[in-house]
Amino acid sequence: MRIAHIALGLSLLVSTGCFTAAPRKEPTVESIPVGACNPLPCANITIASLPPLPESFSLEARSAIMQRVARALYAPLDTIETEATQEQFIESVKAHYDEYLQVKDPETVVDWQVSRSAFIIFANDAFVSVVVKNEGYLGGAHGFRDEQIFVFDGQSGKVLTWDDILVTESRDIFVRAAEAEFRRARDIKPSESLEEAGFTFPNDTFALPLNFAITDRGVSLHYNPYEVGPYVMGPTDCVVPIDVAGPALNTAVINLTGVSKGQGLL
Repeated sequence: MRIAHIALGLSLLVSTGCFTAAPRKEPTVESIPVGACNPLPCANITIASLPPLPESFSLEARSAIMQRVARALYAPLDTIETEATQEQFIESVKAHYDEYLQVKDPETVVDWQVSRSAFIIFANDAFVSVVVKNEGYLGGAHGFRDEQIFVFDGQSGKVLTWDDILVTESRDIFVRAAEAEFRRARDIKPSESLEEAGFTFPNDTFALPLNFAITDRGVSLHYNPYEVGPYVMGPTDCVVPIDVAGPALNTAVINLTGVSKGQGLL
């Protein structure tokens, strides 16, 4: 019995509430089949590489950013963080698919879909926000999807953290604002605890996610599936608007003063 494919189209627009526009410089998209795709079986790999970075960035920064993005873009299927090339990533997919074919009943074999994409959601002369998406279907009960989001400094290429972008004295205020937006996105009443709503924050206390971006809308937060809840709840996205986030931002690192919607995109 042939199981229907799960269509996982590569989208260069971000569909969540956090991000509102696609980069104007489109990435290079490659489609690589592994195996005999007609008829089954095969693994279909789609890779969209990062578009050019702002020319105002230093050469050191551009090199560091491209290396860090490549590390996320080409990580093998079973490894989150490792140095790898595109060729090594393709070989890792092929090796895993070969193992799958050996253990599966030929009548139940399905195509695999693996998509990796890197794109810019916001950039100005000082920093750039980049998303690396990893999604696909490997023949299991459901597909997978996660995002790594980076904010890079345009002169050093450093990955900026919450400690870099937030003023220490204002962090608690920002966290409260972020929780309010999280609750709004998930329709959680103020009287309802996060645990009661189905989320698994440590000690039932809201915490900022690993993945965030700075955009023309403000500070965007992204929680991957499993990060603070079961897979069935999916990802969670929310935005702390510029007018709310602004006072908490370290303007020596991140300055959105005067930025209007649509500015900063390449």
